[in-house]
Amino acid sequence: MVSLLPRKSTFFELFRAQGTVIKNATELFADFAVKFGDFDSYSARSKALEREGDAVVRKLTYELAEAFNTPLDREDIHPLMLDLDRIVNLINRAVQDTYLYGITEKPAIMDAFVSLIQGAAEELEQLLTVFERRKYVAELAHAVEKIRGIEHQADVLYKQSVHALFTSDRERLRALFRDDSESVITLKVLATNRFMTNLEKIVDAFQVAANRIEGIAIKWN
Repeated sequence: MVSLLPRKSTFFELFRAQGTVIKNATELFADFAVKFGDFDSYSARSKALEREGDAVVRKLTYELAEAFNTPLDREDIHPLMLDLDRIVNLINRAVQDTYLYGITEKPAIMDAFVSLIQGAAEELEQLLTVFERRKYVAELAHAVEKIRGIEHQADVLYKQSVHALFTSDRERLRALFRDDSESVITLKVLATNRFMTNLEKIVDAFQVAANRIEGIAIKWN
């Protein structure tokens, strides 16, 4: 049955639920970075969080289809929902890639990126809370700007790390990957590069979601 009344609380509650899944995925990833082992367990836990996020997306999609009136423009709700879900998907991919590509040595860049991801997640949590006011307020603008700053730091870190990886001499790479085989070293360099690229995409995804929220909020003023 189609609801004729606005379902304001439902949509914002579900966006907050997505924020909670993002927070949990970020915390799991940070713990994974510290231990960087027990890959089967972390892979399973990360996949479970991805499924939890998918369940929220299905609920949001259902509510969007059923509601006659919505607190946001319909063309804004669906993209924002997918933007938030993408963050969880990318974090899960980073965990899964360690197993798929046999990455057993933690990339040096990982700790720095985890710190940036945690910072972006904190700002996004604040952003989703302020978002419910349905106004473009200073707190919202500040959180968006903080996430943009974090994304800029991630870009710089990523470029420096990729350059270092591909320009390192063979002796350093042999020590880094603990292998003398040229073919194995080359494969590990490519796998590490893919992993680092995904870390950068995670931070990018936070900025995309923040920009989306800001764009919606500007319409309200």
